[in-house]
Amino acid sequence: MDCVCWLLLIASLFTVGINLQSPTRINGILGKPHYLSLEPTETELAGFDTVQVKLVVKEDTKQTIFCCNVARNETPVYGGHLQNHSRFHPENLSLEIYEITRQNAGFYVVVWTKGHVDKENYLQLDVYEQISASSIPVTKMLENETCTMLLNCTVEKGDNVTYNWTQRHGNITRQLAHNASILTITPAPGDTSLSYDCMAKNPVSQSYHVYNPWTECYPSALPSEAGLLAPIVAVPVVLIALIIGGVVFCWRYKQRQMARSNLCLNEETQPERTDQAGRTEIVNTPDIFTIYSAVERPMPTNNVPHTAENHESLTVYELAWPPQASSALTSATHPPNYNSCRPGGPGPKESLSCGPNL
Repeated sequence: MDCVCWLLLIASLFTVGINLQSPTRINGILGKPHYLSLEPTETELAGFDTVQVKLVVKEDTKQTIFCCNVARNETPVYGGHLQNHSRFHPENLSLEIYEITRQNAGFYVVVWTKGHVDKENYLQLDVYEQISASSIPVTKMLENETCTMLLNCTVEKGDNVTYNWTQRHGNITRQLAHNASILTITPAPGDTSLSYDCMAKNPVSQSYHVYNPWTECYPSALPSEAGLLAPIVAVPVVLIALIIGGVVFCWRYKQRQMARSNLCLNEETQPERTDQAGRTEIVNTPDIFTIYSAVERPMPTNNVPHTAENHESLTVYELAWPPQASSALTSATHPPNYNSCRPGGPGPKESLSCGPNL
C-alpha cells in the first residue's frame, strides 16, 4: 500500500476552506452503475503522478475516498462508501461506482498531483430515481350539455418530476403555460381531432402520454362497432367476388373458343349434296378411307386369235365407307342411274367398271 495515499487520507480529515462556488454537476440514476471521469481537463496536467477523490463531508471538511499513484501503477486505495463498491479503470482514467445510492450524492473534489503542483476540480453528484410510465386519470363533469374534465398526469416512480402540457388540434400544436400535473379542459362536441400530451420528466428520464378527450366526453357521437366493421368485412367480400367472376368469365370464354374451333373443323370435313332444287346441304358422314384397287380389263370369250401382249390394267380409286353409311351416302349423293351399262335396266352392280362391247 502506498504510504503517500495513507498520509493524504489522514490529512484530508483536517482540511478546511473548501471553495464550492462553481462545481461541475453530474447526474446519476438510482440503482444504476455510474462512471466518474478522472481525466484532467487541462493539458499541462498530462502525465500526472497521483489522482485523489475527496468527499466533502461538511463545508469546511473533506475526506479522501480514493487515491492512486498512476505513474507507479500502484494498487488504488478505496475508503468511505466507495470501499467494496467501486473499481478504478486505468485504461480510461474512470472510477466506476457499481450501484449508485442516495449516500453517493454530494460534493466531490478531484485532485491531480504532478511533482509539487496540485490541481483541483469540484464536482456535484446528484442522484435521481428513473421515472416510470406516465398515465392520465380523468375526472369528468357534465352540466348543461357541457363537458368539463380534469386531467391528472401522474407517475408511480421518480423524483424531482416536472410536467409540461401540449395541445394538438389537427396540424396545430400549442405549448401550454400550465406546468402542473392537473389540467382543466372543456372540449367542444365537434373537436374530434383535439388531443393533449403530457410530458413528465426529471434530469435522468422522461415519460410521454397522449389523451383524446372527445371520446370520453361524447361517446354517443362515436360510430357504432357495426359501422366500423362494415368496411373491414365488405372489402374482402368484394375482392373474393371479383376473383370468382374473373375465373368464371375466363372459363366461359375458353369454352366459346373451343366451340368455334370445332364448328370450323366440321364445316371443312363434312361432304355436301345438292338436291333437285339446287340447294346445297351438308351430309354428316363418318370418316372416309381410300382404297386403291387394280382392275384388269376383261378378256373376250370367243376364239378370236390375238397377239400376245401385256394386258392393260386400270387403276380405280374407290371410296370405302362403313357398311351402314355406304348405302345411305350413295343414295343421297348420287341419284339412281336408269341408263346402266347392264342391259335390262337398273340392278345391282357386279363391277365398278363396264367393259367395251365386243
